Parts: sequence; C-alpha cells; structure tokens
Amino acid sequence: MGMHGVKDEVFLSIPCVLGNSGLTDVIHMTLKPEEETQLVKSAETLWGVQKELTL
Repeated sequence: MGMHGVKDEVFLSIPCVLGNSGLTDVIHMTLKPEEETQLVKSAETLWGVQKELTL
C-alpha cells in the first residue's frame, strides 16, 4: 500500500527535500485520522479523473 493509505498511482504533492541531483528524501508526516481520510478521498477523486484520460 502507498503512503497514507493511498493505493492508486496518482500524482500528489508531498513534502520532500530536493538536492542538486533531484529528490533526495521524502518528509514523512504523521496525519490525524481525519486528514488521512481526506487525503485518500482526494487521491480517489484524482484517480477517477486520471483513468478517464486518453493521452
């Protein structure tokens, strides 16, 4: 399972550390249960739109 209960492959902004060669670390945050629920709901909404795209 992905971060914070997000299962689908969606692109979300998460806090990270960038260096000269790109991403060097991901900042792991502790979310409250209601925050995690809202994040999962947002990811599911994005996935619903994303899977309908034909690029």
